[in-house]
Amino acid sequence: MLTIWSVIPLITSIAYLILLVVVTPSINRRANRVFAFYLGLAATWSFTSFMLHLNAFPDQARFWNELLAVALAGTLIGYYHFIRAYTGRPGGTGIILGYVLVAVLAFFSFRGDVIKSASVTDGVLTSEQGLGTVLLGAISIAFIAAVLVNLLKRYRNSTDPSERNRTLYLVTGWSILVVLTYTNFIPAVSGLPLDHAGSLLNALIITYAISKLRLLDVRLVMRRGLAYFLVLLLAGSVYAAIVLLGLRIFPGELTVVALAAGIIVLLAALVARPLRVAIQRTVDRLFYGETYTYREALLGFSTKIGNIIELNQLAEAMLSPVCNALRITQARLMFQENGAGNFTTQFSYPKLDEDDRLSFSLDNPIVSVLQRENDPMDLKQIDGIPQLKGLWQLDRD
Repeated sequence: MLTIWSVIPLITSIAYLILLVVVTPSINRRANRVFAFYLGLAATWSFTSFMLHLNAFPDQARFWNELLAVALAGTLIGYYHFIRAYTGRPGGTGIILGYVLVAVLAFFSFRGDVIKSASVTDGVLTSEQGLGTVLLGAISIAFIAAVLVNLLKRYRNSTDPSERNRTLYLVTGWSILVVLTYTNFIPAVSGLPLDHAGSLLNALIITYAISKLRLLDVRLVMRRGLAYFLVLLLAGSVYAAIVLLGLRIFPGELTVVALAAGIIVLLAALVARPLRVAIQRTVDRLFYGETYTYREALLGFSTKIGNIIELNQLAEAMLSPVCNALRITQARLMFQENGAGNFTTQFSYPKLDEDDRLSFSLDNPIVSVLQRENDPMDLKQIDGIPQLKGLWQLDRD
């Protein structure tokens, strides 16, 4: 039966699944891909806790508790894997060792060495733990510490204030999750799913970091996720309609009708790419509004650049869409004078007076940072980058 102790992990599982749907369209990046994998593991962990505390199958309480222990360990390793990707570090032997230890834990768990017995009364778990919990505890302590070490290193080494805030949010969420997870070792509250309350808080903190601090390009994943959702909704509606119609024609043949409907929808999906593209464009227009046309112009710019010979044509074709697509008031294109001198404004949109031209020397700290990082620089970063501490006030302005 549903109690508050089964509802908490159910809500957490749904929250992780929603995040997973949002992130899935952007898994081409390593950090996003590993983050999606972690969300899947966390959703599994919460769902096993839900099934355990729901107690719909009392004789299976021990099985769900064993599965819960393995899912918990897998979630810890998955989060460590995500943090390695977030900090830009390779997977390393630690991740391989972690997943191997989860497999070993699964072996001992299903042998009965982790959970000796388990029962649930009114949603509250009572269990007898075996020696295998020592392995679970060792895995937990080692990788909890590894996550915190990686995050704190990232925080200490970062010079970008927004990135430091982002990392601090991850540290906070992880700390809350760890503290509430270890309540499982306090006898008075060990049967309550407080760890999943911590997991839910961690999920909400990660969501906030995504939406406010750009841990992921949330506009990109949201619009892609919405497009995929609409496509799936359309496919599901067509499938349901075919099944209902088929059952009217062939009553009692549910299996055959369901299989035939699945094949029809699959074939339709393979040949319906133009429909998916149309849905994606509609969603894009919804998200970007009046800037959609300019964004499309920028996306198609790389295919046209080969046909542009004159530099002034290139500037005109690029700067106007940039201003309109990003909703900025001014854009300037700077080149070295005579190919070897200072960087000066050569083109601008809108047109500027000669007296309003920017100029940066080759040894200017801004030029050095841009060359080294090869990434865009935001005005907010100027005070957070050590190399720019001695920037002349004129260059700041």
